[in-house]
Amino acid sequence: MSMNISTISRKQKVAAFILVVVGAIFAGVVFRSTLTFQVNAGPMPNRIRNYSFTLVTGANSGYYSPGLRNFVGSAHYWAPGLNIVVWDLGLTPEQVQETQTWCNVTYRRFPFEKYPQHLKNLKEYAWKPVIIKQMVDEVGNIVWIDAGSHIRGKITQIDNLIQHDGYLLVQGQDGDTTVFLYEKMCTFMGLDKKTFKLKPSYSGNLNGWTKRNDTYEKILKPWVKCALTKECIAPAGSSLRNHRYDQSALTLITYTSGLELQHHTELYDVIKESRNSNRDYLRHLRTC
Repeated sequence: MSMNISTISRKQKVAAFILVVVGAIFAGVVFRSTLTFQVNAGPMPNRIRNYSFTLVTGANSGYYSPGLRNFVGSAHYWAPGLNIVVWDLGLTPEQVQETQTWCNVTYRRFPFEKYPQHLKNLKEYAWKPVIIKQMVDEVGNIVWIDAGSHIRGKITQIDNLIQHDGYLLVQGQDGDTTVFLYEKMCTFMGLDKKTFKLKPSYSGNLNGWTKRNDTYEKILKPWVKCALTKECIAPAGSSLRNHRYDQSALTLITYTSGLELQHHTELYDVIKESRNSNRDYLRHLRTC
């Protein structure tokens, strides 16, 4: 009888040990999963903030998923309550239908038929300054972020800069704008390309604007004028191998504006240019 009790006791101990091991493994998996998400996404803001600007972006069908969907999801996560305007640059009917269900998102179709033919070439980015100025004229304070990017931190500093400075210009993407600056753009503007050697570009991916600062008259308006003129923004012979179109124009115009400006490099820690590849925030995309 004592042998049976001893045998049962050993079996119970083994079973209990197995349960403990399995439980520890499961807890470790859950912990690592939670930790990984916290590292990637960070702590969620604990309250809805009233922002002074509208977030603006645009995409075609190729940049819809994961790009645009992940970008809006990151905005929903880090800036709940922020008003977002999404411009349709060639979405499918199904994509339009889904976009119109997202919380805090206003859908707009870009009317290519009203503008010069070259704006239809999306990879020349002439449409971007046009959208930006129209949004400033309509709503006042705006921040443009490319749909292939995502937000990965609190955007309080961006909001503060828009309120305090009345604009947002960012450097840090490269150290020499002339590497991707087609000389014919300089010629059209009456500028010497060599004078911009080793000067960093101003980001076309992230910038902010209001109407209450000289940047509207001396940078944004000339930027749009260049965008509407093919010989300026996309001269013959230019390509993504030698030119950055909207960013090149913004950089030259900003440097020659005569304005004393603050530029920011630290914001690349908050806005990540992920080139339509990041999926971390797809599950945070909210519908209303």
